[in-house]
Amino acid sequence: MYRYFMMLALAGVLAGCSSGGGGDNPLSEDEECVRENPLQECEEAEEEEEVVEEEEEGVPDDLAESLASFRLSEDKSTMSVSVVSVDTTPLEATYQRNTALDVRNDAGEIAYLAYSVQEDPLDRFFMALGNRSADGSVEATAVASGGQFGTVYHGSGYSRDGAYTPPTVGDGPGEGQVSYAGRYVSMLSLTGRDDTTADGDPVIILPVADGTPLAITPSQPAVIEGVIFLNANFAEATVEGIIFDRVAENPSPNPNLLDDDPSNDDQIPEGYNATRSFEDVDLYVSDIDENGEFLGEGSVNDQNVGSYGGIFGGEDAGHVAGVTNFNIENNSIEEIGAFVLTQCGLDGDDAVCDQAAPFE
Repeated sequence: MYRYFMMLALAGVLAGCSSGGGGDNPLSEDEECVRENPLQECEEAEEEEEVVEEEEEGVPDDLAESLASFRLSEDKSTMSVSVVSVDTTPLEATYQRNTALDVRNDAGEIAYLAYSVQEDPLDRFFMALGNRSADGSVEATAVASGGQFGTVYHGSGYSRDGAYTPPTVGDGPGEGQVSYAGRYVSMLSLTGRDDTTADGDPVIILPVADGTPLAITPSQPAVIEGVIFLNANFAEATVEGIIFDRVAENPSPNPNLLDDDPSNDDQIPEGYNATRSFEDVDLYVSDIDENGEFLGEGSVNDQNVGSYGGIFGGEDAGHVAGVTNFNIENNSIEEIGAFVLTQCGLDGDDAVCDQAAPFE
């Protein structure tokens, strides 16, 4: 989401009058002054103060990437998305729910809702995975296209509704240092095709006619599901964490090898597995600013792989939403992700929170 600063400078207007005379004659014109009546004493001109109108900085460009804006509808039935790429007309597209692509947690509950758009079978397929926190304070999404014409487009964003209050800082566990945990989701530059759902319905990506050249055939992004854990210290205003148990289903190294065409079988590399695990990503400590936002570095085996960032929301920072932008596997795979988490100790927190203060 690209943000900018807008500055409005208002210059003071100086009116002056001067003459070659001298003395204290009020009609003299050798002084610069501002007055309505020439018989009045000269008054110093007052310059109007410069007014700077500033927008919130919002999501940094290196996280937002191609995503200019997003907005979940109140009932979460649609998502309005503006992507800097070839997706739809008008510029702000309405992505519809695509329940076949929803991401669920271990309890079977929907952790991230899926949305998608594709205008015709030869247009790019775009999907979004995101959610809003239980209290409605924060939301986040990741948006990505499948590969086509040698490129993918993706981006991510987060937002907050209203202000937030940090937890009260005291002494002991849970007094200003709190944890957040839950499901993590991301999409990769690895792509494939799945023309049908498990029930055989063609609702994921529009099927192409037999004989359509692979060179113009759209695909869909592979998805990583994992777990994210954050520790935030509001006395020090810092946050850190990790993303682990990262697994992708059907991540193909070739955009069109995941379809049902048997002729593609001999193109699948030896040792290819339909399920692929990826290494943990350490989220190095970063500062939390006065607005409750943070931006930090992600690392795999002590090697920088990109950035993560987000925003806290709600009373006592009860929820956090954020996004990631990584280049993994020796920069061979691009990954764009999102997370919406509940603070440990609150209703709806993750099971791992049983070991994190404050205890319920």
